[in-house]
Parts: sequence; C-alpha cells; structure tokens
Amino acid sequence: MKIKKVIVVVSTLIFVLSMSVNAFANESDGTASVKEGSKAVAVQEKVKEKKAELQEKKGAASDFRAAVKEERDGVKEKRDLNRSLRQENTALRKELTAGIKAQKEAGIILDEETAAKLAAYSEELQSVTAELKSTKGDIKEIAAEKKEALKALDYEAMEAAFAEIGSIQEDRNDALIRINSLLKEMIALVQE
Repeated sequence: MKIKKVIVVVSTLIFVLSMSVNAFANESDGTASVKEGSKAVAVQEKVKEKKAELQEKKGAASDFRAAVKEERDGVKEKRDLNRSLRQENTALRKELTAGIKAQKEAGIILDEETAAKLAAYSEELQSVTAELKSTKGDIKEIAAEKKEALKALDYEAMEAAFAEIGSIQEDRNDALIRINSLLKEMIALVQE
C-alpha cells in the first residue's frame, strides 16, 4: 500500500511540474505575449478594413443595381407602348381591309380623288414601314453589349446602352404612331 501511495505522489509531482514548466515557458520574458498581442491587433485591423471594403462594394453594387433598374423600367415602359401601338396597328389594318372588302362586295367604286389619296397614303405608309423595319434588330445588338457592361459593372456603358435603346424605341414608337394615323385616315376615306 505504501508503494501505491508513493507512486501516486510521485506521478502527481511529475504531472504538476510538467504543467508548470509549460506555463512558465510561454511567459519566459513577456515579449512573446506582447508580440502575439500586436499580431492579433494587426489581424483585427485587417479584418475591419476588409469588412469596410466589402460594405463599400456592396453599397456601390446596390447603387448600380438601383440605377440600372430605373433605366430598365424606362425601357420596359417604352417597349409596352410599342406593343400596344403594334396591336392597335394590327386592328386598324384589319378594319381597313374589311372596309375595302365590304365596298368591293357592295359594288361601290371609289372616285379618282379618293383613290389618289389612298394611293398617296399607301406610299407614305410603305415608307414609314420601311423606316420601322430598318431599326429591327438594332436593340438586340445593343442588348448584347449591355450584358457585357453589366458583368463589368460599368455604369457609364450601361447608361449609354439604355439611352441608345430608348432612342431606338422612341423612333419606333413615333413610326408606329404615324402608321396608325395614316391607317385611320385611310379608313375614314374608305368609309365615306
């Protein structure tokens, strides 16, 4: 029994001494802990700087997205107007065709003056339609450029692309409005 007690006491002393040696070795002259503390402060400062940079980038990206959304909404409004004008255009063309067909079936012959006006309107209608067709596909090309600018977060290029798309849409809308007014005048002549 005494041997067991001695072994326990000796092993406890060995354990305590080994632990105290490790503790004193880490704080031998005190400079190691100061160096580690300054490294920790430097790391914390770098982390804070990175967080600030990320916040700044997020803010810039958020502003960019908001500006792009405004531009995109303007383009969508013009596109919707373009669609409604095309739908009106289609309805007016059908109405004109139905009016001409009804006159032919009724045996009504247009006088020379009305026929000349219709021919003039028809020529003008063809030229405006050709003008409209000349802009077809331009927006798709610009949209491809716009995608590249979006990936690069290049707001100036995006703004220029949206402005160019908006200009083309306005030109197309003006042409559609002219076509619709010509069709209305032609319908009025046919219905006289």
